[in-house]
Amino acid sequence: MRVLPILMAIIVAIILYFAIIDRDAGRSFLGLTDETTTQDDPQTTASDVVSVKPLIKVVAQHSSSQAIESAVVLRGQTEAARQVEVRSETSATVISPPLPSGTFVEAGQLLCKLDPGTRGASLAEAKSRLAEANSRLAEAQSRVPESRARVIEASARLDEANVNQNAAVKLSEDGFATDTRVKGADAAVAAAEAGVEAAKSGLSAATSGIQSAEAGIESAMAG
Repeated sequence: MRVLPILMAIIVAIILYFAIIDRDAGRSFLGLTDETTTQDDPQTTASDVVSVKPLIKVVAQHSSSQAIESAVVLRGQTEAARQVEVRSETSATVISPPLPSGTFVEAGQLLCKLDPGTRGASLAEAKSRLAEANSRLAEAQSRVPESRARVIEASARLDEANVNQNAAVKLSEDGFATDTRVKGADAAVAAAEAGVEAAKSGLSAATSGIQSAEAGIESAMAG
């Protein structure tokens, strides 16, 4: 699409050439003569005319088409792809200099430092309560096997009492045992059953002690 400007430049160069450098050829090409010069002064020659009006030197430059890279300069502002809001678990005064805006951070990097205040003493107290709760938990856990053993022992006594009771009843029916022996066997069964219930209660208490100790640990850790 740059042909038209080139043609226009060539035409203008030709016109300037005939108008400035070779005026006579241009006038001859257009069919004009210098009548004014011949009429006023017939003795004036072509050399006189040239001496009166000297030629003007011009510089012509050859032009050629070439591709020009076009560029558009734009101004903009960068913006983060996402934003993350950082909050501390406790409220306190920030005592460290804040990070400048736009600073690159890594996972685990310290963003700011808070004033601990009395939290150091509270932490020591919480650790003490945690140690005590762990001790109670260990004690409660040690009671569970003993309580289970008592339940097993009481159950065995109950089984033995039931066997004795059945034997006493059988002998009483056959006339070989008195009612007193039967009643004694019944009392032994009742006592064995009570022992089983007591052992089970002890096991339940030991289990509850474990749960209570675990709750104490959670409370100490939360504190």
